[in-house]
Amino acid sequence: MKNPLKSLLAVTTCLAMGAVLPAAAGQFDGITVEAKLIGGQQYEGLYGRIGQWEASTGATVKIVSKKNHFELDKEFKSDLAAGTTGWCVGSNHSSFAPQYPSLYADLSPFMDADDVAGLCRR
Repeated sequence: MKNPLKSLLAVTTCLAMGAVLPAAAGQFDGITVEAKLIGGQQYEGLYGRIGQWEASTGATVKIVSKKNHFELDKEFKSDLAAGTTGWCVGSNHSSFAPQYPSLYADLSPFMDADDVAGLCRR
């Protein structure tokens, strides 16, 4: 990938899907990804991989919120109303996400198929 921001978005997306996209060591040094994540025991294995992702990319993940989907949905509504949507990644349930067209973006156009082949199922 040629654009570092697009590359960061792609590796962040794959992190959220449980995959680690290859990146050059230190490629994202100094970049912090602020994340609002779904909480719960079943997700802890995935979040346990954040350190591995940080080590392989040079980026840092700052978890700014970890709640159930209903509580996250309330928080997203508050963030939108207050104009405080500066965080980078937010977990959301497919039943809530359609009401936030300005909050979520399809990152598919920013990802090279070769980079994610075998990692992300469609």
